[in-house]
Amino acid sequence: MSYIFILVALLIFVLLINKLFKNTNFYENKFIDTYKFQDMPKNLEIVNLGSNQPKFAFDYSQSNVLGMNWGVGPQTLEYDFRILKNFHNYLKPNAKVLIAISPFQFFLLNYKDNASNHKYYNFLNPDLIDNYSTKTKKLAIDYPAFSAKKQIFRILKDVQPDNRLELDSNAMSDDEIKNDALKWVAGWKRQFQVSDLENVVLSDENKINIEKNIEILKDMIDFCIEKKLEPVLTVLPVTKKLSNHFPDKFVQEQIIDYINQSNIKNVEFLNYWKDERLEDESYYINSFFMNKVGRLKFTAQVLRDLEL
Repeated sequence: MSYIFILVALLIFVLLINKLFKNTNFYENKFIDTYKFQDMPKNLEIVNLGSNQPKFAFDYSQSNVLGMNWGVGPQTLEYDFRILKNFHNYLKPNAKVLIAISPFQFFLLNYKDNASNHKYYNFLNPDLIDNYSTKTKKLAIDYPAFSAKKQIFRILKDVQPDNRLELDSNAMSDDEIKNDALKWVAGWKRQFQVSDLENVVLSDENKINIEKNIEILKDMIDFCIEKKLEPVLTVLPVTKKLSNHFPDKFVQEQIIDYINQSNIKNVEFLNYWKDERLEDESYYINSFFMNKVGRLKFTAQVLRDLEL
């Protein structure tokens, strides 16, 4: 009897630890972009796909259209497409689907770390998740404390909640914004093994990823048309301090040309790169992501351009 009592007590303790861990900001921050998919309105008139940049760039709450930001960060074009496949039935006929293209979007095909797939367990059909397994779901979603290792101590010393979407100003100084822009560019160069943005030398991996992403974007456009939806390709704005690091040649050859190769159906394309109306640093939280004020301004401009 005492042995059974000890086992029950141990089980209760472990479940309590698991509950405490799931209540940490550390755990919540991992899935913060996914909860919105669990309570989705129907008959949406406009949605946007995309990674972190569009996640921070669109807000339809003050418009007259029923829209939703489907951006999840970080995210590839392939997962943009999978989210569209999973939830297209929530869109009304002829709804707009904004396919947002960020810098180096075509260079990234997938994430080598399988943990990047875990956030999708919360809301995507298992068939649409790379390397899906019920065991992973149990460990990553249901009982994360069992695989937390050293991170279990976040119960005692947590991280701050990710409240960046709530920010309505840019707290960075001029020098901080300059340094932030440099960090973004250096990070992309390192990630994609590109040393010179003026004269880009593509690795074999880059070439393969770009070619495959062009095909994915073509398929996304075809899927929208087949489902009676209206795809809109969109390049988003950034601060002038960040855009100045990208030579016009890079923007044309490594972004616009790939979009044009994908857009054989000639769907609408909105390009806000170096749009002076939207470069003001007060619209951002850093050099790259828009704040609440910028988000509302940008979304209003997009809706005007779409005549919605």
